[in-house]
Amino acid sequence: MIIGIGSAGKNICDLLKETVNDNFLVLDEHNVNPSSLPWSMEEYERRGVLEESWFDPLTDGDECVILTSSGGNIQGILLRTLELIKRKTDNILIFYFKPDLELLSTEQKLKYRPVFGILQEMVRTGSAR
Repeated sequence: MIIGIGSAGKNICDLLKETVNDNFLVLDEHNVNPSSLPWSMEEYERRGVLEESWFDPLTDGDECVILTSSGGNIQGILLRTLELIKRKTDNILIFYFKPDLELLSTEQKLKYRPVFGILQEMVRTGSAR
């Protein structure tokens, strides 16, 4: 299964769908936020809609690939997504596309740091690669 989180993840999934035969799941503002109002990163973490059934194609031992970047509020859904994936498989491969920090606003840099830190810690502890 390949999961794209945010606009970067979505765009990469769209490109891969043309050549890769796999299950794709895109988590973006349109399918995770039932409200028409924009949410903060914290609101996505608390209130973002994640259906456990979305992860049904994963079984024990399957590889789950996550494609993501940071700087957007949607990244608040990351921890809950990882928790749901861990219930299905321990084989998690994360492709993190680090943004050019010089191009990020101050607010985006504040969002970048925790996302990068969480992913870095997961790799260090062996929870993901």
